[in-house]
Amino acid sequence: MAVFAGKFRHRFDLMSPVLGSDGQPARNEFGEETGELKIVQKPWCDIVTIVNSENASTAINGQEQIEFIVRYSKMYQNAANYMIIKYDGCLYDITSAVDVLKRREKLNIFAIKRR
Repeated sequence: MAVFAGKFRHRFDLMSPVLGSDGQPARNEFGEETGELKIVQKPWCDIVTIVNSENASTAINGQEQIEFIVRYSKMYQNAANYMIIKYDGCLYDITSAVDVLKRREKLNIFAIKRR
């Protein structure tokens, strides 16, 4: 089954922290992380807000869980948990990236909205 391009009408920024020379997140002169982010990619996607009984624990905490569906890429499959999604002015922490059908057509990235 092919991926229908018309469904991917939203765009988000996949961001990663700026790394220092030691491969760790960049730090200022006081040793604190700077929190600087750089844009890795801007893919097109379909967005699904997850509302089900399994999401009840995050609903109690007031966290919004969103599923971003993108075309398959090894880069997204290996999306580390330190990567961040910026969509519609909000930041989302990636919890997992799953190729549900195992066909390498599309990838479901699950993320939780930051407070």
